[in-house]
Amino acid sequence: MVIRTIRLPIEGGVDSVIAALNLALAGVYWARIVAVAYFRTPLATPKAQGGTVTMIVAGVCVLVIVLAGLMPEPLLTWLR
Repeated sequence: MVIRTIRLPIEGGVDSVIAALNLALAGVYWARIVAVAYFRTPLATPKAQGGTVTMIVAGVCVLVIVLAGLMPEPLLTWLR
């Protein structure tokens, strides 16, 4: 039985260059996403939509989350 080990790019070489290029490319990619999301002016401001049903659903979600945080045992018993 042959056990193969994973060679880490600690010694340098091609692996380190590929890892550095990958890191630089990923950094540029994510920096562009952040710039578009936060620093550009929006093309249009969306109008908030929703009514009574949306408020009821949001209220029920908040209630379930708060109750699950305060009393988790009934919820865990029900899930089993």
